[in-house]
Amino acid sequence: MSKQQKGDTLGIVAAAEAYVAAMHAGDWRGAANWFAGDAVRMPPGEPEQRGRDAILRALQGLGQVIEYRVSRDDIEASGRLGYVRGCYATTLRPPGLEDPVSDEGLYLEVWRHEPGTGWRIAVVTWNSGAAGPAADTV
Repeated sequence: MSKQQKGDTLGIVAAAEAYVAAMHAGDWRGAANWFAGDAVRMPPGEPEQRGRDAILRALQGLGQVIEYRVSRDDIEASGRLGYVRGCYATTLRPPGLEDPVSDEGLYLEVWRHEPGTGWRIAVVTWNSGAAGPAADTV
C-alpha cells in the first residue's frame, strides 16, 4: 500500500467513525452531512433515496436509536474512491411503535473524496438479516 493509499484509508476511517457517531446519537442532519450531495442510499426492500435531502428525510423517519454497531472488515482506497465493507447491528424504536426493532447484516459503503469537503459516502447498501460476525461498537 502506498503512503497516499494509507492516508486515504485513514481519512475514510475517520469520516466513517464520525458518521457512525452521528447515527448512534440520532443526529440525522449530522449523519446526512456525511453523504455526498448526489449520494444514493439503497436500503433492502425499500426504494432508493437519491441526494442528501432525500437521505436526511429517510434518516429522520428511523426514530430513536437504541443501538448502532458496525465492524469494518475491509477498507480500501485509491485516488478519489474507496470502500468500506462490514457487518452491522441496530436496534431502533420507529415512530409510532412501542417495541424496538432489531436488525443485523452486511453493508457496503462507497466513499468519494470531494475537494473542499473530504471523504463522503457516495453509495451505501446493506443486506438485512445476512449472517456475519458480531459487530464491534464503533
